[in-house]
Amino acid sequence: MHMCLRELRVSSGDTVLIHAAAGTLGTFAVQPARAWGANTVIGTTGEANHAYLRSMGVLPVIHGDGPIERVDRDTEIDHAG
Repeated sequence: MHMCLRELRVSSGDTVLIHAAAGTLGTFAVQPARAWGANTVIGTTGEANHAYLRSMGVLPVIHGDGPIERVDRDTEIDHAG
């Protein structure tokens, strides 16, 4: 996961979407994304794990059909800027 984020050149000001962010690999991906300065980290998960993601500074969204629409609805991200 570390190599994937490095290859994507995650850096300060970026927005990162991590699928299944409350799982083992998702949680592992959150750490370097935050450490490298990602402005916003969004994580998909079930509602039972929303508090856990918030405790790590992640904006939680429910995964399922239409994740892009859910991210747009549940967060305040300016896609133009």
